[in-house]
Amino acid sequence: MTNVRVHKHLRRRFVAAPARHLTEYKPKSQFQIQMEPEDFLRAVGYFEMNEEIREAVISEQVVQQLMTRIETEEEIDPLFLDVDTINRKVVGHEGRHRAVAAMRLGLGTIPVIVYLYSRREGYMDATPARIAKAKRIILLGELR
Repeated sequence: MTNVRVHKHLRRRFVAAPARHLTEYKPKSQFQIQMEPEDFLRAVGYFEMNEEIREAVISEQVVQQLMTRIETEEEIDPLFLDVDTINRKVVGHEGRHRAVAAMRLGLGTIPVIVYLYSRREGYMDATPARIAKAKRIILLGELR
């Protein structure tokens, strides 16, 4: 990687935009959590990518722009995950650039919208049991 800024221990925060296009999409099938950027990236397979693939899917220019936006506390859309709790897999996601920027800035947590989705059943209601299972899958690394 070339010319990468990494900041640790700065008091920065991720200011989540209202993001109605996300929060109003399938509202009964979602819940919101705070995740460490590394946990989000682990859930989407970022750390399993070799350096060449990472450079192909992550634009350094976009990461730098997002770092600047975070540093100036501009609103940014929250990240999201589609989690299949039946097969214990992340089946969709958006936010790798935001997570990389947050990780480089040393942010403790970032806002993530989790949609409960099964390829077999479609979007499922976010019941307390399904939410608890999804949190275990995502945060405790119980992904397959």
